[in-house]
Amino acid sequence: MGEKKDTTIGWHEGFYSAIRLEFIEDAPYLEFEDEHILNKKPLKIDAIIIKKDKGTRLKNKLGEIFRTHNIVEYKSPGDQMNVDTFFKVLGYASLYKAYEKHSGEIPDDEVTVTMIRAGKPAKLMRWLKEREYEIVNKYPGVYNITGKTPFATQIVVTKELDD
Repeated sequence: MGEKKDTTIGWHEGFYSAIRLEFIEDAPYLEFEDEHILNKKPLKIDAIIIKKDKGTRLKNKLGEIFRTHNIVEYKSPGDQMNVDTFFKVLGYASLYKAYEKHSGEIPDDEVTVTMIRAGKPAKLMRWLKEREYEIVNKYPGVYNITGKTPFATQIVVTKELDD
């Protein structure tokens, strides 16, 4: 038996050179990074709640927007919930949806995002309104964010929740 040869083609190296050539005239104004590492630690979603049966209507008001795959991000009282948090959690949901384990199996309309914090993230809410996202205060402490989001999204303010 002969040794199996590695027939992998290094397409990325050729791409890196090609993209630099494409922008050769603008190169003095650009900086190129190949395979930029996004995070030092592995990315972790705080919690995923998977609804077993699509037809089940949840009693808990926080779960009213839940679909099949529900991404939950919790921020402790000392942590910020800001614009970057908003994009990070949407990014987590996007990566989860597109993850190779699930590739092609999870429709985008079966993913939700819930961000939970004790205090109301006033700056984030103002930013969302300025960018024409719609914020609906459906229940005390539960704010549905609609408009430009790729997934059903809500912000939960625990200090405002009913007992």
